[in-house]
Amino acid sequence: MSKYAGFDLYDRDENLEKEEGVEVPFGDDVSIRIRRAGGANTKYARVFGQVIKPYRRQMDAGKLEEKKSTQLHAQVYARSVVVGWKGIKDADTGEDVPFTEGEVEAFLIAMPEVFQVLRDKAEAMDTFRREEIEGDVEDLGNS
Repeated sequence: MSKYAGFDLYDRDENLEKEEGVEVPFGDDVSIRIRRAGGANTKYARVFGQVIKPYRRQMDAGKLEEKKSTQLHAQVYARSVVVGWKGIKDADTGEDVPFTEGEVEAFLIAMPEVFQVLRDKAEAMDTFRREEIEGDVEDLGNS
């Protein structure tokens, strides 16, 4: 909690942002755990800088192809934002897909709409407010 009155809406749980993460549900028994893309998750900024460095001029000039941009962002998220998943299955075998950086990157590229949901959640400060998460858990228990 902030020592400054009137700013409770801006308080967030730094542990959720940089370590533990929060689960984003995608239906029955499927969820992806993410850290914040920014905020207390300084690993995100560090990894982003490393991954983007060779392409910085192209990005700044608006000349980086969208496909390459998506690939780079997926790599950044796989290394610094997505910290776990459950219920992700191989469509052919029905087996659980192992949680590895490579599998996460491939998943994010193959599932652009899911990737966008994760990006929106990871960039939103409200996602990492302990009160929001506790309220969501209470809502689930009352349904």
